[in-house]
Amino acid sequence: MRIEGKDYLIPIRGDKKLFLALKTRRIIKKCIPVLKERIVLCENFLRKEVFYDPEEIVRKLPEQYQGLQGIDVFLEDDINVSEWSTKAYQRNQMGFTGMHFTAAGVQCRSKSEAMIGTRLEARGIPYRTEPETELRSRTVYPDFEMLIEDTREVKYWEHFGMIDDPLYAKKCIVKLKEYSECGFRLGDNLFITYETQEQPLTMLEIDATIDRIIGIE
Repeated sequence: MRIEGKDYLIPIRGDKKLFLALKTRRIIKKCIPVLKERIVLCENFLRKEVFYDPEEIVRKLPEQYQGLQGIDVFLEDDINVSEWSTKAYQRNQMGFTGMHFTAAGVQCRSKSEAMIGTRLEARGIPYRTEPETELRSRTVYPDFEMLIEDTREVKYWEHFGMIDDPLYAKKCIVKLKEYSECGFRLGDNLFITYETQEQPLTMLEIDATIDRIIGIE
């Protein structure tokens, strides 16, 4: 309490709730200036920082340098997004009779996979459908292989569309076990969605999965 310009401490006896409220208030009061300072530092960093994007640098070169080949600005393990997105790949054609298409016209096996592809397109994530992928014991065809541009990471998405079918569910478990044995980690470089007849896949679930894939919590 402040009286005539001087601060006085008034003992609080027995009122634990009031004591905790005052303690919380004092902590918050001490934290606010520190947090404001951090916000200013982050804003200054974002204004000045230039993120490294070799493709963007090449695109901004003068016109006379455009189209020249023979200069590789990528590190050994880096991925050229443009080349990855346009490079031909071996796609699974076995038993393919899908009549479902994404917004960009990519043919998919099911309505749910077409929904997933459409959302990936809308959010600017390059992807491949059912690319040939070698595991230790056999060749598999993940529903989606995606390239995350910011981190240059390749990630995979499997959608299990009939999880209420016991035989289908058993095959899914075996497939996930094989992925795990080959170094794939759920929530890291492998993501799954599933549905049943009573609970079909929704756009909310698709977007939530994409958020996890690109690192938005």
